[in-house]
Amino acid sequence: MSQWYYRHEARTEGPVPTEDILRLLRDGTLGQQSLLWREGLAQWQPLSTLRPELGLGPALPPAPPPLAAASSAQRMPARRGLSGCAIAAIVALACAVPVTAILAAITIPAYQDYVTRSVIAQALSEAAPVQAQLQQAIAQAPSGTCPANDQPPFRAPGDYAGRAVSAITIGKFPASGACGLEIVLRRPGQARLDGKRIWLEADGAGGWRCRSELPGRQLPAHCRAGGR
Repeated sequence: MSQWYYRHEARTEGPVPTEDILRLLRDGTLGQQSLLWREGLAQWQPLSTLRPELGLGPALPPAPPPLAAASSAQRMPARRGLSGCAIAAIVALACAVPVTAILAAITIPAYQDYVTRSVIAQALSEAAPVQAQLQQAIAQAPSGTCPANDQPPFRAPGDYAGRAVSAITIGKFPASGACGLEIVLRRPGQARLDGKRIWLEADGAGGWRCRSELPGRQLPAHCRAGGR
């Protein structure tokens, strides 16, 4: 019987048996996009991709969008002449350039923030198995000590490289003395992301504090506040 770990409110919970995962799904604690992991998986995966393994059937497809209601308005007779079209064309041409500039000023930063949040979410997902291993190691280690990359089952920082991560360093934070992870992002060609760092610091009570050198608006909510 598989033993599962799951992510709930930015915390890693487990291990629990399959029956507990199904119960949490039924009571709404977990959803189709909730992240699960068990020994043997390369990284955390959404619950929806693990339904067969959990003994569930395939997820139902989303309902199709409602059909647009037919317009009951009668078509007005076209006016003779092109004066209205000509005026509309002139107004459109006069407004096109400034409107395009305004839209670009709004959408480009918003898209950049979206890309950044996606990369951070992927990086945290790739680091989640290491975080779960570290949580177990902390519980078993003597008080005041922290595991390191050169201590099994952990590997060298660069061995954790993935799609969004270039390295994960395990050790003790000098300022607080707490154990944790330093995640280095991997995004070649994007200087605003590549090489930036995220820190996950164990709080000693089963939770984690999250910090980063990236702007707060681009971070998950629990990282903006430095909370669990």
